Amino acid sequence: MAYSINNDTQRLTDSFTDITTVAMSILLASASDIRHRILKDAGVDVEVITSGLDEDDIFRNHSNLAPGALARMLAREKARIVSEKHPGRIIIGADQILRHKNCLLQKPVGETGVLARLGLLRGDVHTLHCAVAIACDGEIPFEHDETVLLVMRKFSDAVLEEYIAHGGDSLAQSVGAYRLEDRGIALFERIEGNFHAALGLPILPLLEALRTLGAIDK
Repeated sequence: MAYSINNDTQRLTDSFTDITTVAMSILLASASDIRHRILKDAGVDVEVITSGLDEDDIFRNHSNLAPGALARMLAREKARIVSEKHPGRIIIGADQILRHKNCLLQKPVGETGVLARLGLLRGDVHTLHCAVAIACDGEIPFEHDETVLLVMRKFSDAVLEEYIAHGGDSLAQSVGAYRLEDRGIALFERIEGNFHAALGLPILPLLEALRTLGAIDK
């Protein structure tokens, strides 16, 4: 686990003191429904906007990075890109990297990819490396990453087929091809680590950073 508030935090915090409508000052640079829901459930109202970041390009050019560092880079870049287009706004970026047997995996493609991904992870251990970053005016005052270990149980082919039929296209939006926030939890034997990080957003350190920056009430 790693947590950091960068040196520019105080200067950026001072610049936020004039923000009167705090909820409207925060943008979430992610199309993830679950990240939006976690923030909403925590009482943080955000506007959602996608960054358009070419994640494949990041993977190709930085494949030598450790999973946590790569996740941080993706989170930072998402936040930074949106920040440059929306000056004065607080931007939250987040991303996850899945590591299985020393391989870093990206999101599956289509139903065939979902079937292959779940078949690969079934009955085995993998880790999720989740990172979150905050940007304002192109600078990054906060970034954080966590690692979660997950043990998927060895379920039957019938369970696999039924889960894919139930989950539909939404499963391809998850790097693991499962949705822990609903029926996907039943695919697992054990989860070790921050459950919110496993969902895609380590909310507690993010909330503390937003308080430190004056973006939400203390």
